[in-house]
Amino acid sequence: MAGAEDALQPRSARFDPERPFLFEGLAPRFATRRVRSVFIPMRDGVRLSTDFHIPLGADLPLPVVLVRTPYNKNNAPTAMPALLPEQGIVYAIQDVRGRHESEGEFVACSGIDRLDGLDTVEWIASQTWCNGRVGTLGSSYTGETAAKIAAMRHPAHRCGVIMFDGSYGGGQTRNGAYLQGGVSLLRMMFGWYRDFVPKVSFAPPAGIDREAWYQARWADAYETQPVRQPPVDYDSHLKTLPVDTLLDRSGAAPSEFAAQMRASAEPCSQYFADQGFLTEADRFAAPHLFVTGPLERGGSSFDNFRLFQANADSAEVARHQYLWFTPAAHSGYAECEADTRFGARHFGDTRHPYYRDLVGWFTHWLLDHGAEIEAWPRVRYFLAGRNVWQEAQSWPPHGVVARRLYLAGEGALVWDKPVAEASVEYLYDPDDPTPSEPPETPVDLLGGGYADRSAIEVRDDVISFTMPPLEASLALAGAIELELYVSSSAPDTDFVAVLSEVDSKGCSINVTHGVARMRYRTGLDCPEMMKPGEIYRVTIDLWHAAIEVPAGNALRLSLSSSYFPVFDRNLNTGGDNFTGTEWRTARNAVHLGGACASALILPACAA
Repeated sequence: MAGAEDALQPRSARFDPERPFLFEGLAPRFATRRVRSVFIPMRDGVRLSTDFHIPLGADLPLPVVLVRTPYNKNNAPTAMPALLPEQGIVYAIQDVRGRHESEGEFVACSGIDRLDGLDTVEWIASQTWCNGRVGTLGSSYTGETAAKIAAMRHPAHRCGVIMFDGSYGGGQTRNGAYLQGGVSLLRMMFGWYRDFVPKVSFAPPAGIDREAWYQARWADAYETQPVRQPPVDYDSHLKTLPVDTLLDRSGAAPSEFAAQMRASAEPCSQYFADQGFLTEADRFAAPHLFVTGPLERGGSSFDNFRLFQANADSAEVARHQYLWFTPAAHSGYAECEADTRFGARHFGDTRHPYYRDLVGWFTHWLLDHGAEIEAWPRVRYFLAGRNVWQEAQSWPPHGVVARRLYLAGEGALVWDKPVAEASVEYLYDPDDPTPSEPPETPVDLLGGGYADRSAIEVRDDVISFTMPPLEASLALAGAIELELYVSSSAPDTDFVAVLSEVDSKGCSINVTHGVARMRYRTGLDCPEMMKPGEIYRVTIDLWHAAIEVPAGNALRLSLSSSYFPVFDRNLNTGGDNFTGTEWRTARNAVHLGGACASALILPACAA
């Protein structure tokens, strides 16, 4: 394999002495070395820079696990590049087109990733040192590139692990991880384009071969992307209008943020079609493991777990799709502790030998030994509240039934359908949007984190419904939906639902949330404005949860019309929310009981 070679990589470079359980059963079999900056040609002549972490002394040919990243292959996490080669598998990591060392133009979330991934798998599988078996691995954006490779069904692609991704774009309520219910994840998109994928990057001068440049050891002294952006106060800046030029007004480096925001006004436009996200038309030919967590609200793992089974090329492939629902923040599957906490929620002991199982997955499919996959449960999930790992053969687990919990008068949640019809009104002012979390709450870009929401729930633009304290525990595992009957004085507005757990002290800790933009109530492809005062039915996707609410605690549903700045605001005008600068106040109403019996649909586990 031609390329510059680095020194031997010591095992200590990736071993975490505080979490030895992660590496249980992974005694190294081989020393490893990195061969860096091998430029692989694509079908259009563009070359993509790829590092190979190889096991020294292993018998050829060898299998490969491929990762494709926009975040600089030289700054990749250190665990898997060491663990896989130590067990006899080559680890390859590639800068995607136009990023860092690779040639070409970078377009975020581009459909070209399908072809580039396919060409890379083809090139790797054709090398004499490769045994013709390639696996894929990725989390977040790298998980999306892995999912796109899976949809191409190259015969050498034998398995994959896709974690914390937003690759599914085939539904009527979301487009990738970036639009939910037709609403943009504003804070995530602003921070991601600003800090992670700006268009500005450094490269060798014209006339100098990129491959030779990056294989030279002194190239390590040069950064491919400037990391300094002007400081910005997120809370105040994100509130300014218009949305599409937020990054420009912050003084940030050029990016595709404005184009993404403008396209978000038409969720089914060609812009999103060109991103190459998975659709219901895609088919799949390889076993996959999907990993996600409760803070990934709106991610694609559950959709893909279903899709890869339904559209598998064979019953055998369908049988070998697996799901882990882990108590982890975004891409933080290995950050499990004996005493795990995320903000106000305590998960207890979440330890699991993740690396052992991930390495075992790849050795099974690529080397025909390792983990006994046939003995694995199809689903592993952590049941919060009870704070235990559970196993199942499906999602939702067997025995889960849909139970309706109705919204009733006087702010109640009841199991019996109310006969009398009623309604509750509130005013939504886009100039004073309902916040997505209390002040000073630690959050990530995805809006993750758990906090006591009781201070938000007393706002005039929030209406809450609470069940009586439970007499016996209630376990939920599966998708949660809200069937809501609403009306508004505006031609378009949003409805946001937050499900919380209320303890005996009155603390209201969020469980999950969802949003619907009313113009898309029948689908992203058929926007339709509201008529003032007319009642409409809308279904809000509250994603998935696995939680046991103990006796004495209760569920609370809080409704509002914004969740800012996690989601962009609806300006209530019926116009373009991303380029608009004018807004109006909306009088919104939620209807209850009788023919308009709004209800939560909960995935209740058998008692």
